[in-house]
Amino acid sequence: MKSITHNKKLIYLLCLISLLFTTVLFNSCERTEEKDISQSSNVSISVSQIKAPVVLVSDIGNMQSTKALKGETSGVSTKTFLNEVNFSDFSWSTSPDVNSTIKNNSMSNKRSAVSTTNVTAMGFGKKYRVLFYEVKDGSEIYRESAEITVASSKYTLDLKSNVTYRWYAYSYNDDKPIPMPKDLSNPVIETRTDAPFLYDEGKITTNSLSGSIIDVQFEHKISKIELKVDASPIFANSFNSLKANFVKLPLTTQGFGLKTGSLATQMLTTSESNSVITFKDEASPSTKISTNELYTTSPITNIQVSFTEIAINKSGNRIDLIKSSNPRLALIQGFSASSESLKRGLVTLKYKGTVIGNTEWAYGILYYDPTDNINQYKISEPYLVGTTHECNYYWNWNSLYPRSMTNDETVTFGDPCKEVLPKNTWRTPTTADFRNLNVAIPNSPENGAVYFTGSSNTGERVYFHEAGWITDNDCDVSNTNDGMYWASDSYSSTRGVTLEVDERGGTGAGNRVTDYPKDRGMTIKCVKKP
Repeated sequence: MKSITHNKKLIYLLCLISLLFTTVLFNSCERTEEKDISQSSNVSISVSQIKAPVVLVSDIGNMQSTKALKGETSGVSTKTFLNEVNFSDFSWSTSPDVNSTIKNNSMSNKRSAVSTTNVTAMGFGKKYRVLFYEVKDGSEIYRESAEITVASSKYTLDLKSNVTYRWYAYSYNDDKPIPMPKDLSNPVIETRTDAPFLYDEGKITTNSLSGSIIDVQFEHKISKIELKVDASPIFANSFNSLKANFVKLPLTTQGFGLKTGSLATQMLTTSESNSVITFKDEASPSTKISTNELYTTSPITNIQVSFTEIAINKSGNRIDLIKSSNPRLALIQGFSASSESLKRGLVTLKYKGTVIGNTEWAYGILYYDPTDNINQYKISEPYLVGTTHECNYYWNWNSLYPRSMTNDETVTFGDPCKEVLPKNTWRTPTTADFRNLNVAIPNSPENGAVYFTGSSNTGERVYFHEAGWITDNDCDVSNTNDGMYWASDSYSSTRGVTLEVDERGGTGAGNRVTDYPKDRGMTIKCVKKP
């Protein structure tokens, strides 16, 4: 019994010693952790900007020039690939959408290559991730990661003080969770086809006294596909309908190496998109830009778009340019093969007049549209019968503004046709232009208009209708049995040259070059500059 009792005491004593040792060891660990925290440094992180993607355009000599969107820069001359296609009643040009030039054409200095004006902010609620690697003995050792949601205040975390870290930041610029790399020693993140891939990297050395600040300046690392359609040169107030879809657009994903700052060579996924394009207004209702979120790492140099319907509103009138029964395919070429550049294609709808001899005449007459803040000078549809108009269709001789704004006084001298988009491509006819027209043909069985045809007998016609004139200080149109059209030539200090047409056609009164007082309100038929 004594032996058993002795053994119990011995076991009890051993347990007590073990418990005391465990307690001391635990307390010792806590004190060590407190010591580490006291040697830590506060690091604050925020995204200051997202730099706008760039457009790289190859010129005819296959040389690349770097272009930025909406920048105020200069210094590099670039030829933009432009392709123009003529249709029966309009034309279009297709090209990459490029607005201005970057001064520094080298992309090696990534923080100065793009003007700081070409930036956007990262919205609240968007997520990004930052990885921290300790730089030690020429190696990078993974230490910390933080997934951060953008908020009004900076994100802060503690890192070990007096240590140099290399940091890598990346984002899809949305509110979805940001994945961690599978291999932290060689971190690679997969891109997506429905979101951008934003990236930045840098180095900091922490300091327990002053703290550290990380200013993330994201850059786009994969291509977004966009389409812009501009109907302002065809004098649209807005679009009634715009339907289009991409054709076999290659969408690919790749792994992006965070330490190399570049895409891996192997494609991870590949697909072809024929998605319907959705649009929103850009600068005005007459210019549309796509809203599709389409991204690719594929080095595409052209984009194909099928237009199934284009209808514009022109001063209240619907004009159908493309109908679903006769779709048109646009091929937009000239993009660089760079996988980082923005692939924004521009389709510019253009007004097509009637060629008589060597001169292209506008179908309709010039008018001023005060409801359009961007494009006031427009050309109407042709009038096939005698028609009187509102005061904004009548102009004094060589006046930049119509009678609706000047009454009987010319406020500013100038050629209003030059203001028609594209500017400085149209002009008011000369006396010689009017005399080069052949015999006026009555627009029978209609009344009040004549037309002229070219000598090549192509069937093209340019119509001049009887619109009358304005002689008083108001907007009352009189002399409605005549068509009165200004030339740019001056007959005298008070009289300008005009073309006077009559519905009877022929020569003489049907097609007479004469002169009238310059303060009369008359119509203008613009011609294209050679």
